[in-house]
Amino acid sequence: FIDDQPFERAEVAAGCPAVRTLAHTEVANLMTRAWFDLPVTRESRRRRAMYQAEAARAEAFQSTGDDYLRFLRDSDIQVELRALDAADAQRVYELSQRTNQLNFRGAKYAHEDVQAMLAPDPDLRRLTVRCTDRFGDYGLIGFVCLDLAQGQVTDLFMSCRVQRKRVEQAMFAWIAGEVAARRHAVLAVHHRPTERNGAARRMLEELGFTSGPEGDVWRRETARPFEDADIVRIAATVDTARAA
Repeated sequence: FIDDQPFERAEVAAGCPAVRTLAHTEVANLMTRAWFDLPVTRESRRRRAMYQAEAARAEAFQSTGDDYLRFLRDSDIQVELRALDAADAQRVYELSQRTNQLNFRGAKYAHEDVQAMLAPDPDLRRLTVRCTDRFGDYGLIGFVCLDLAQGQVTDLFMSCRVQRKRVEQAMFAWIAGEVAARRHAVLAVHHRPTERNGAARRMLEELGFTSGPEGDVWRRETARPFEDADIVRIAATVDTARAA
C-alpha cells in the first residue's frame, strides 16, 4: 500500500499487518527491494501457457456437466515425485517464497537452505512435485521433505493450482506407503499455522489427519486408504544412491 499520508499508512498497517506500507517517496526504488529478488525459472517463463491450459480445462469441464470426478479421470492427471537436484534448487527456492496458502509450516527458504538439502541422507526424501494432464504441463508445483526414520512429513508446500484435483490424495497415499514400508503405523505431518495458510489445515482435515495435544503435528494411520487416490497416477523417481 503506497500513500503520501503517514496517517493513512498507519491506519492500513494497524488494520492489515500483513500488508506492506510505503511512502510515495519510495516508489522510485521499488524494484530494488528484496521482495522482487526472485529467480526467473522455467515455470515463470511458461506462466501464460499455463493460464491458457487452465482456460481449456475450465471449458472442458463445462462440457461434461456436473460429474467432476469423471472429468478428473478423463483429464489423465499424472504426478511425478523426483529427488531434489541442483537443477531444481532455484525453483524450490522460488516456490517457498511465493507459496502461502498451501505452505504447511509457512517456510520461506533461503538459497543456502535449499543447497544444504542436496547433501545425501539415507533417511530423508527431499522430493519435487511435478504435474501434467491432457491439457498441458503444470510444471514443478510442490516440494516435500519426508523423514522416513521418524515417519513424518517435516515440510510441504504446493501450488493451489492443483488443489482439489485429487493430487493431494494420490501424493499422500504414496507417502503413507513409503512410511509404512519403514514399519510406521502412523504418518505424521508438521503444520505451523500462519495468517495465510489456513488452506493447509483444511487440507489435513479433509484428508483425515487429526491434530494431537501439541497442535503442530497431525497424524493418520498409514493403513487407512485415501479416498479417490487412484484418480491421479504417481510416478516416483528417487535417487537410489542417496536412499541407500
